Amino acid sequence: MAMAPIPPERLRPRLNGIGIVGVAPNVKIAGIKAGNADGYYFPEAVICAFMWAGSHHLDVTNNSYFANPWLFNCRNDKQQHAIWKAEQRAIRYAMRRGVTVVAAQGQRETWICPRRTPDPNSPDYPPGSSTPREVTNACVVIPVEIPA
Repeated sequence: MAMAPIPPERLRPRLNGIGIVGVAPNVKIAGIKAGNADGYYFPEAVICAFMWAGSHHLDVTNNSYFANPWLFNCRNDKQQHAIWKAEQRAIRYAMRRGVTVVAAQGQRETWICPRRTPDPNSPDYPPGSSTPREVTNACVVIPVEIPA
């Protein structure tokens, strides 16, 4: 069964009196603030954002960040494992509620698998606290590497 083409007049952006112009008719957009004013995405805010998305039955979340303070959260570290597990539960909650989670891989060459690479930037908060460490496949970037 072939679908009828969308008429061109329905694809044209048009002012809606609210301030948003787009080509996706009948789409609702919600901004969920997970980052703070300094650009950090701490676990509490990331978890709350996914819980809110799930409880409000959003269709899609678009994520382009890593969850601070660790670029890679390693499952063999107690503190990082707790962060990884809590954020994984929140992401899976949202997905079970029908949310499609889209996450950008990023622009860092160190994110290519398999990995055995140094991480000279973590933790990145508080500023100046980073300690170089080696990262293995036991470590993941959140939210992009949380399995569904």
